[in-house]
Amino acid sequence: MRVNGSEHDPIQTAVALPKDVTMGLPHLIESNRGVPCFIKCPKNGGEAQLLAALQLSCALRNDPLRLDVDEEGNLSAMPTESNAEADGDRLVIIDHQRWLDDGATQRFSDAVDRLIERDFRVIVCLGAHYDRYEDLQSDRLLITGRMLFDAGWLSPPDYPRCLTSFFEDYLPLEIRLCAALVTLMKRATLAELAELGYDFKGDLPELLADLNPLYHYDTSTGEIHCVDVPLQDLKETFLKLMHEYLSTSPVDNPLTESLQRLTMVSMRLLSRGDLMRSHQILSMIEEYLAATTVDGPSSTGLFFQTQEEKKTAEISCPPQIADRASMQIAAYSVDLSTAPRLCDVKPLYIKLFGQMELFIGNSLLGNSFLRRRMVARMLSYIVFNQRRGVSRQSLVEYLWPHLDCDHGLKNLYTTWSFLGRGLGFSSIKFCPYIIREGHLYRLNLELVTCDIYHFEHLARRALFGNLTLPQLLQVVVEMETIYASGIVTNVATDSFLATRQEHLKTIMVDALIQASQLLKENGNITKAVYYARTAYEIDDSREDVYRVLMGVQFGVGQRTAAMQTYFTCKQYLSEELGILPSKSTTDLYQELLLADV
Repeated sequence: MRVNGSEHDPIQTAVALPKDVTMGLPHLIESNRGVPCFIKCPKNGGEAQLLAALQLSCALRNDPLRLDVDEEGNLSAMPTESNAEADGDRLVIIDHQRWLDDGATQRFSDAVDRLIERDFRVIVCLGAHYDRYEDLQSDRLLITGRMLFDAGWLSPPDYPRCLTSFFEDYLPLEIRLCAALVTLMKRATLAELAELGYDFKGDLPELLADLNPLYHYDTSTGEIHCVDVPLQDLKETFLKLMHEYLSTSPVDNPLTESLQRLTMVSMRLLSRGDLMRSHQILSMIEEYLAATTVDGPSSTGLFFQTQEEKKTAEISCPPQIADRASMQIAAYSVDLSTAPRLCDVKPLYIKLFGQMELFIGNSLLGNSFLRRRMVARMLSYIVFNQRRGVSRQSLVEYLWPHLDCDHGLKNLYTTWSFLGRGLGFSSIKFCPYIIREGHLYRLNLELVTCDIYHFEHLARRALFGNLTLPQLLQVVVEMETIYASGIVTNVATDSFLATRQEHLKTIMVDALIQASQLLKENGNITKAVYYARTAYEIDDSREDVYRVLMGVQFGVGQRTAAMQTYFTCKQYLSEELGILPSKSTTDLYQELLLADV
C-alpha cells in the first residue's frame, strides 16, 4: 500500500485517507518499509511524536541511526553492514532541513535509494519548501503535516514550538510576515491585510496552508485561518520578526508604520469582540517601544515616540484605513482605561460532568443564572462545539427552532446578555471568556478550561499515546472518576446533548477495552476482567465489548461465564438489530466449546 500526495495539494491527500489509516500512521510506515518514507512538515510539527511511537511499536532494540544532509546532498555518515544491526535495527532517520540545488538533490536521492537496496528502512524529515523529490522518489510513502495534524500527532501544547520554528526557518520574509499577521488575527483575508497596508501575492494563502498545517485556507470565504495560540508563547518570536522587518524595510519611518499597522490589527480584533487579544497586541506594542527607546514610551502616546512621528503617521495613513478605524472606535465607544484589565481576570472552569457548575479562580460562581434553562443550554452548546465555533444562526435554530429569525435573534441577545452578567461582566462585549470571530462564537481557551476537554485529552492519551501499562491504568482510572458523575445532569437532555453523551460514553468504553486488552497481554487477567466488565456495564450494545469480556473470562478460567456472555450477545444482536454475531465472536465461541477444561 502506498500513500503519495501531490506536492501542491497535500490537504486533499490527507482528507482522502480512511480514518483508520490516518490514525495508524506508525503501522502505515511499518507496512511500507520497502520504500522510503518522507515526512513533509514544519519542524516540531508532530514528526518527533510519530517517530517515538514508531520506535515503540516496532520494539527496536537500539535507537535509530540519525543522519544529516550537507549542502552537497551527502549524508553525514553511511551505515556499514558490520554495524547495521546495531545502528537502530536498520532504521535510518534523516533530518533534511536545508535547500539543495539540482545536483545535490539527485545525490541525496541516490543515497536514499542505496540505503533501501541494502534493506534499510529510511525516514526523511523535511520542510514542505525543501521537498523536490516528487519525481525522483515517485514510489515513496508521503506523510504530510496535515496528516499529522488530523491524526493528533501535532497537539495544542506543541503549537507554539511549531510556529516558533516556522517563523525562524529560512523562508521569505513575506511568507513569515503574512503568517504572523494571520496568527495575531486568528483569521484574515488578503483584502483585510491589504487594508492594513500589506500587499501579498494572491497565491500566498494556498502556499501558507501547504507549508504549515496550523494554517488553513477556506476557498469559499477567502479567509486564512490559524489555530488559536496564546500570544505570550510567541511574543519574543513576533518581536524578533518585527525587528527583522524594520531592518529591511525600504520606507522612511518603518517603526511608525509598523506600530500603526499593529494598532489597526488591534482595532480589527476589537471590532470582532476579541477584547483580550486586542489588549495583548497593545501590550506587545508598548513592550517593543520600551525596548527600542532609551526612556521607554513617551507621554505623547502609546504608539508614537514623538509628536512629529505621530503627524507623519497620520499623513501617511491611507484615508480609507483612517476612516474605517475611526468608525470602529466610534461604534464601540471603548475606553480602554475602564475596560477590564487582563491581569485582573481570573480563569474560568466549566464543569459539565455531574451538575453544571462554574468556577472563577477557585470560587464557585453563583449559579442562579444557570437556572435559566436557555442560558445553561447555550453555554453547553458552545462548549461542545468549541472546535468549529458556533454561529448566531445555529444557536437560534438549536435553542428556539419554533421561532422565526427575528424573534429568535431577540431571544438570543437577551440570553447572551444574561450569560455575560452571570459571568460577572456588565456587557458581554467586555467578557473575555467568550470571543467572537466574525459570525462565530468560541470560548477563549487562554482563560477557560472544561472537564469535558480534559476528559477527551485523557482519552486521546489512552488510545493513541503509546503509554506503558501503569501510565495507561492511571489515565483510565482518572477517566472513570470523571465519567462516573454523568453529564450535565441539571440540564434537560435533548437530542444534541444525547449525541454528545453517547460520544463520551464511546470513548470511555474504548479506553476501558484498551486497558483490559493490555492487562491481558501482560498476564494480569483478573484486572483485565474487571475493566472488561466495567465497559460492559457502561455499554452493553457493543459486540466488541462482549467479545473482549468473553476472552478475558475464558483466560481467567470462567468458561461458563464466557459462554453465557456469548449467548447474551447473540440474543441482544438478534432482538435489537436482527443480525448474527460476527465471525470473530463466533470463532471465539467455537474455541470455548473445544477447550479442554
